[in-house]
Amino acid sequence: MTILSFSPFENLAQQLLPMAIESDDGAHDIAHLYRVWRNAQKICEAESGNLRLVFTAVLLHDSVSVEKNSPNRHLASRMAAEKAALILKELKWSEEDITAVCHAIEAHSFSAALTPEH
Repeated sequence: MTILSFSPFENLAQQLLPMAIESDDGAHDIAHLYRVWRNAQKICEAESGNLRLVFTAVLLHDSVSVEKNSPNRHLASRMAAEKAALILKELKWSEEDITAVCHAIEAHSFSAALTPEH
């Protein structure tokens, strides 16, 4: 698996991947991100989503690692969204795009009980 696997966003992947994987948990490694990306592309195409924003949310959705048995597990997606906001602000993204990416990250978690928005 190489950066080319994240086409057409190889440059963005190169920027974000070093910040996207917090632990060496085999379930949430680069192969996991690639699988999520492939599924997200199909969903994004069917739903007419913004592929760049979806891609960014995919890469950063598990950027904070919280143990499965932790009492804070339900906060993992919120913590990942907060980390994503800091990263994207540093990269000079617009507030609108940051908000959209962060919402996608928070809403992806079943335990967060958030309704996804368009």
